[in-house]
Amino acid sequence: MDWSRTLAEKQECSFGEHGENEARELSHIAALREALGQALAQDERVFVMGQGVTDPVGMFGITLGLGSKYGKDRFFDTPLSEDALTGVA
Repeated sequence: MDWSRTLAEKQECSFGEHGENEARELSHIAALREALGQALAQDERVFVMGQGVTDPVGMFGITLGLGSKYGKDRFFDTPLSEDALTGVA
């Protein structure tokens, strides 16, 4: 199975302003990617680091396109070693 193409199940939710049903239906992957993008756009101090975040398929699609948009200073891969990862942090 190609895990980079796996999509999380969609979940329905209903909430909105003044009782209106204005909720969007997103996969978990799309919601995480959108949230990361919003955080990066709103605050230049936010950065993403982790094992595999610069993967061409975007870590199962979660980080897809964000690295090229925000650059190497705010979006970078980390070493596999936990001690090295702690040092980077």
